[in-house]
Amino acid sequence: MASKNLIGSRATEIVRFANRNEFDMIILVLRHIQDGQPENALGRLSYQVAALASCNVLLLK
Repeated sequence: MASKNLIGSRATEIVRFANRNEFDMIILVLRHIQDGQPENALGRLSYQVAALASCNVLLLK
């Protein structure tokens, strides 16, 4: 495992990195979202990545 520093929009750079390296899946951890208010999560990084990614995205609670 290695780390990589990227500059730019977090969601865009994560997706771009995954595409360049032919990832099959991106796995992200969800922060706490209040029950009954999922609309508050739409601006969060995990949801942005899920919307932009061409590969599967697994969001862990």
